[in-house]
Order: sequence, then C-alpha cells, then structure tokens
Amino acid sequence: MELEIVNFKAFYEALNHLYSVGTDLTISVINQTVNLIVIDSIKTVFGRVILKDALFSKKEIPEGFKQLRLELRDIIKVLKSYTKFDTMKIRLVDNEMIFEGRKKGSKKVLKNSLKILALETQEMKMMDGFTAESVLDVPRLQYTVRSSDLKEALSNAVVYDYAIEIKVSENGLVFSSCGSLGGMEYVIENDELELDASAVKKIEPFEVSFSIKHLQNAIIGDKATFRIAREYPISFGYWMNYWDLYYTLAPRVVIDDSND
Repeated sequence: MELEIVNFKAFYEALNHLYSVGTDLTISVINQTVNLIVIDSIKTVFGRVILKDALFSKKEIPEGFKQLRLELRDIIKVLKSYTKFDTMKIRLVDNEMIFEGRKKGSKKVLKNSLKILALETQEMKMMDGFTAESVLDVPRLQYTVRSSDLKEALSNAVVYDYAIEIKVSENGLVFSSCGSLGGMEYVIENDELELDASAVKKIEPFEVSFSIKHLQNAIIGDKATFRIAREYPISFGYWMNYWDLYYTLAPRVVIDDSND
C-alpha cells in the first residue's frame, strides 16, 4: 500500500512550515487522516499539519504508518531534489520510507529512501501535558488579524525583550514589551479585528506572555487566525487547499522570586 501525492509542491511547503518548529517529525494517523507533527526540543511549541484527502489521488495508508518518527531535516534535504516533480508516491519497505517522484508527461522517475528512526508508542506531549489533538479542544477566544499588523507589533517589541505580553480586553488587543531600554505598546482595536461580536461582551480581561521568535514563526499569509485564553497555549490555524496547519505555543512562564 502507498500514499500517492498529486501536488508535491503543496506537500513540500507544509514540511517547510513545520521545520521552523523543530526537526523531530512524527507521522501519525488520527481519525483516518495523515498528520505530520513536530515538537521543539523543550516541548513548548507544537507544529501540526493535517493532510487533506485532496492531496492524494490514492490514499491507502500503509501498514505501520500509525506512528513513525523521522528526522525532518533529512526529509527536507532529500525532497529538495523533487521540487520540479509533480507527483510523489510514498511507501514503507522494511525499516525505510521510499519516495518516488514523477513529472507529468515524462517517464523519468526519481527514487530515494530514508531510514525510519523509530516506531512511536506514545503521543508527543507539550510540557503542560497537551497533545496535538487535545490542545485544540481548549475553549478560547478566536481572533483574526492582519499579518502585517502582528509583524509590526512583534518587530517593535523585540527591541526591548525576547517576550511579548498580549492583553485581551473588551476593546481589543494590546501587545507590549519592556526592558532596560524602555518599553512599547501596540494597540489593535476590535474594529481592526475579526471577532465574534457576541463574544466581546463575555470577555474577561487577561494578560499572557509568549516568545517573540516563536510567534514570528507562526505567521504565514496575509491574515493570522489564533485562539487565546488565560494560562493556556496560543494556537494559530491556517486552512489551505491541501492541508491544515496548526501552530501551538505554550505561554512564557514567569517565575516570581520577589520573596527570595
């Protein structure tokens, strides 16, 4: 059995988005969908791509695909040779993953193989115990903001610190950062945001802090949609033609040592 990918460029693009998170890739089958999951080395950032059926002309999930672990850096390196190919077949042979690329209207075929690092028996978890599946079930407010606004806030904040604080209120979002040089504040009012109007009246103000670097990696496209709640990870979601991408970042933990 094999997976036959009809749009290799879309598949390769998804892999590169995950590469910003880390290099330890797990291929997992959840609810009969193929998931590509990466978690960073200190388990604070999740990257998850759900491959849609439209990406496959033939979707027969190979036996053993349930929970495979591979080195994403090696996959990117190998598949870079396939960027001019249109379709790809992926299958498992013994302890290897076989990639076979073809061009439309050509009889040329390129084949490569990669060693599988391990067969995982447990789901990957963030440091707070969330899995790639359970973290999406947390009840949170959902905002959609222009990526240019979010990038502007982050680029100004990084001058002062490596973390940014997001304040949520009935009036909108406030991004702030402070350090030895001073501080900044960037306000986006509700008129500039996409938010369910019925949710505005229910908002109880809160503040939460995140890594600027990881937030910058989470922004793709013209708009960014994210879900946020007090003391919970922030999750960005992007829904493309061939795959869905979820980028989840745990809050920055602030240690209060004032009593020391």
